[in-house]
Amino acid sequence: MKRILITGKSGYIANAFAKWAKDHEAVLPERLKVTLVSVREGAEEISFRGYDAVLHTAGIAHVDVAGKESLREEYFRVNADLTAQCAKKAKEQGVRQFLFLSSIIVYGDSAPLGRTKEITRRTKPAPASFYGESKLRAEKYLSELADDSFGVCIFRLPMVYGPGCKGNYGSLETFARFLPLFPLEENARSAIRIDRLCERIYEAILSGETGLVLPQDPEYLCTSKEVQRLAGARGRHILLTKAFHPALFVLSRLGDAHPGFKPGAYVNKAFGNLTYARESAGMELPTAAVVTICRNSEKELPRTIESVLNQTRPPAEYHLVDGGSTDRSLEIIESYRQRAESLGIRYVVTSEPDKGIYDAMNKGVARARARIVGILNAGDVYRKNAIRRSAQTFAQTGCDISFGDILIRKTNGAAVRKRARLRGFQTSRDWNHPTMFVRRSLLGNRPFACKGIHDDYALYLKLRKQGAKIVTIPKVLAEFSMGGASNRKSLKASLGRIRDRFLYCYLANGYSPLYLFECLAIEGVKVLL
Repeated sequence: MKRILITGKSGYIANAFAKWAKDHEAVLPERLKVTLVSVREGAEEISFRGYDAVLHTAGIAHVDVAGKESLREEYFRVNADLTAQCAKKAKEQGVRQFLFLSSIIVYGDSAPLGRTKEITRRTKPAPASFYGESKLRAEKYLSELADDSFGVCIFRLPMVYGPGCKGNYGSLETFARFLPLFPLEENARSAIRIDRLCERIYEAILSGETGLVLPQDPEYLCTSKEVQRLAGARGRHILLTKAFHPALFVLSRLGDAHPGFKPGAYVNKAFGNLTYARESAGMELPTAAVVTICRNSEKELPRTIESVLNQTRPPAEYHLVDGGSTDRSLEIIESYRQRAESLGIRYVVTSEPDKGIYDAMNKGVARARARIVGILNAGDVYRKNAIRRSAQTFAQTGCDISFGDILIRKTNGAAVRKRARLRGFQTSRDWNHPTMFVRRSLLGNRPFACKGIHDDYALYLKLRKQGAKIVTIPKVLAEFSMGGASNRKSLKASLGRIRDRFLYCYLANGYSPLYLFECLAIEGVKVLL
């Protein structure tokens, strides 16, 4: 369990994260004990001792500060100086990680109508208000404090939205409730839904992440379409019209030329463009962990490990779980350690008796801290771009699970391509385990039930039934060799697989008894292969 201190007791994000951690307690790989405190007045009396991380949300929110120079001193006192005071005290009292909520506003205001403003990791901050300046100064203070014993993770947040949200998004909800028509403008803004932000903060805490995070939803937000969507969710129809465009365009340009012109500033805030770039321009890709289990696999291990280390985007972690091999498996695994660590991979090796392949998988998953997890068994191999394609899919779609096509190599050397598909009548013929990556926060510490030979498929069906967002990748991501435990052709093995698949995969997860026919068909295909 990690102990987390959250500053900003009355804040929207602080309370949303505390609630998210409590609601997801049963499925999180590591539980959080969250304490909320107020530090605006009396920070010197707060003790930071005994906490693993501090999530600093305390601050003055972004409001219209144009022409209000009298507020400058207060903004810097709270947003910058208080942040530095809390961080310095946290470091002195042994806190290992400090997470700070900064803002996309450190890059300046939105671009006016018809112009774009795309931010990459190479974009230099250029705040246009003392709100942005105060956040940037806080970042500078934190960077000076950061070292190997005190990690700093800075979230430059775009617009945050969700139930109970105030600020700019709250205004959109008001428009959606009352207005019969609304301007139609094709703009784009980075934004992040509150539950997605909470999950991203949790992932940063879980892994001890440091550095700069530029979080956003997979899709940009268009102001006009979002107001229309909000109205529709309330059963209202709101008309979007271009009739206001000429007036809005003039106001936008006046606001850009004269920052003190408030009508223009409001138009640019509502309909301007401000986005973090997608992956091609530096969008953050999720870190990946790969788990490989083995026992007496000295012949199969080299090609599996090589395929992981030869990735165009190597994983952040590689967990090898050995079931107490008596051959050269451990020696082979250790022979790759130096090469893996030179690639920046956290190389974790465990060797001890286990209670079966899914117990071993559970051990590997429990130790993983990356944002997405894949399992590649000894003898299977990734194609060179497998991890990069999977990470890109998560970044671009916001999915919970991805999997792609696989090449099945039969014992006679022939190969068959098995495609990844999503259908109403979901069967294992459409699903490919060695290509699957799952969001770490969905897995818990023991995702596999250890009931039968198809626990991996049972987990997939369970998450699918629970509403996980699943995306398929129409590319061959891995190669799988026939001959493992799930392919033995004896009658006893076939009957056992039919039982396990029907009882523990389908019936246990609320699927139709008619899936018995699919179980029988799958075993028939294996006999033919």
